[in-house]
Order: sequence, then C-alpha cells, then structure tokens
Amino acid sequence: MCTISFVPVSTERWLLGMNRDERKNRATAIPPELHHTERGTAYLSPIDAEAGGTWIGINAHGLILMLINNYQAVNPEAAHRSDLLSRGLIIPELMDSTTVDQVLNATKQTDPGRYNPFTLFVFARREQRIAYYGWDGTSVDTGDISPEPLIRISSGFDPDEAYRVRYEDFSRRFGNGQNINVDWIKSLHQSTWPEPGALSIAMIQQHVMSVSASVLEVTPGKGELHYCNGWPGDTKSWIGSTISFE
Repeated sequence: MCTISFVPVSTERWLLGMNRDERKNRATAIPPELHHTERGTAYLSPIDAEAGGTWIGINAHGLILMLINNYQAVNPEAAHRSDLLSRGLIIPELMDSTTVDQVLNATKQTDPGRYNPFTLFVFARREQRIAYYGWDGTSVDTGDISPEPLIRISSGFDPDEAYRVRYEDFSRRFGNGQNINVDWIKSLHQSTWPEPGALSIAMIQQHVMSVSASVLEVTPGKGELHYCNGWPGDTKSWIGSTISFE
C-alpha cells in the first residue's frame, strides 16, 4: 500500500510526494542519506532497514524513481525460485541512469521473475517526461504518462475505493485555490480525510499503516527531499536533505 502524488507547479519546478505503507512491526527505515553507485553517481534515498533497498530515490541527474507493489497480481514462479529478490533493490541498481530511456532499457534487461509484482515510476523534469514499468507476474508493460497533476496508489484493501477516496482528497485540495508549495504537498500526505483508516492517504489499520512520507521539490539546480519518519497523520517533524544536479 502506497500513495504517489505529482504536481508540476511549472516546467522549472516539480513537486512529488510518496507515502510508504507497511506493516507496523517492520524495522524503522534509515532516513534519506547521500549514497553513491559503484560508478560514483550520487543519489539521495531512505533505506529499508530489513532488505537494504528503497522505494524512492533521486539521483544527481535529476531522475526520480518511485516503486509501489502490485497487490492484485501474483508471480506464479515466486514460490519455486530460490533467487527471489526484494523489489526495493531495483531502484539502487538504476541510479546511474541519466534519462528515462536508460532507466527503461536497463529494467527491460533484468529478469522480472526474480521479483514479486510492482510498478516503477520514473520522473524526469529535464525531459518533461514521466514513464512507468509494470510487472504483473506474467508480463511487462511500459509507457509514458502525461506530465500533469496525478495521484497513483497501491492497496491490498479495496484498491478501487482507495483510489477514489485519495483522488477526491487530492482534487478537492488542488482545486480550492491554495498556494501549491512544499507545505501543501506535505499536508496532502499527512491527510486522514475522510477519517483515519484504510482509505485515507495517511492510511492506518490494525497491522499496517503509512510508516513514512517523502516530499520532493525539484528545480533546475537541485532536488530537496523532505522526509517524515512515522505515521504522517500525527507526525509533524520533517527531515530535509538536498542533492545538487550535475
């Protein structure tokens, strides 16, 4: 379960957000730090303390990658493979990429059967382009998405209704004349409208909840990542990190 949002304030300034929904007893993630690939490319991301991967990252070329699970799909090979990998390991392997096409080409060269189903989103402000790579357990689908305001979700609980509620929350905030800035998108990802539960953006249930929220502001020279560690519905403290672009 996760929620991704995207608002292009202008061609020069993009805002993005992502809530990570996980089981409550999962180890607390390591907050965003600057990392480097084996080739030396810098990227900024939090790290999953259990599997060592990540669900969101931005590199020194200005590419943003976000990954959500596909709970409605099944990889029929998963139970029989000894080489199954965490989906969170996908993003670090792609952080040397400089363009959307490089990300998609690199992903197409991997064996998707080593992962449970997922959708990877690639945002590139320099190219004014958004694309996705989806693996449903049996086939791969890729394509472009118009760089317009959007919200995407994954949910193991009534995904159609979860999308309807979260999209309504997004739309009513977007259309009420508020100034669209970092605080606006933080507030969106802290939202418990219409009530705290499985359908709200800051979701919470008995055993799972939004365990963190990430907000990105991307401009021509840098990316700023604001990170909330804990349930966004009642956590007001955000950690800020910056990466400069090459």
